[in-house]
Amino acid sequence: MAESWLIARGCPAAVVGPDRYQPADAVTHALETRIRRDGDHFALLASYTDDERDAPETVVMLRSLSSEAGPEFRILRECVDMSTGTHTLREGGFATYDQAIQWWEAWSDGDAPPLKPPAPTVRGTAPTVAPVTPAPTTARPPGR
Repeated sequence: MAESWLIARGCPAAVVGPDRYQPADAVTHALETRIRRDGDHFALLASYTDDERDAPETVVMLRSLSSEAGPEFRILRECVDMSTGTHTLREGGFATYDQAIQWWEAWSDGDAPPLKPPAPTVRGTAPTVAPVTPAPTTARPPGR
C-alpha cells in the first residue's frame, strides 16, 4: 500500500524497489499488482505482524474509501517462507467490521478459517468518501 501511495503521487513504479521475498504463486503476484494500483482506495484500520510464528505473518485490516466498492472491509494476510525466499498473500472480504474482527480474533487465536476472496469490483474514479479515523496503533491485534 505504501508503494501504491508513492506511485499515485508521481513516483515512477520502476523506482519502487523489488520485494525482499518473491511471490510464491500467481495469486500472490496478481494481488500485489492490484494493491500497488488500487491501494490508495483503502484506509488502513489495523496492522499486526507476528514474527514469532514458524512462518512470519502480517495481517492488515482495510476499509474501502468508496461507498460503491464492496465488500467494505478487507483483510490481507501475508505469510513468509524464509527457507524458500517466497511469500503468499491472500485477501478476504467482509461486509461488516464485526465479521472482519471475528476473523482477526480467530487468526490471533490460531484458528482462522481461510480468507474468502471478495468478488472483483470495478473502480471508476478516485474515492469520494473521506477516510475513516484509523484505530489506534497497538502492539497486539484486536482481541488479544
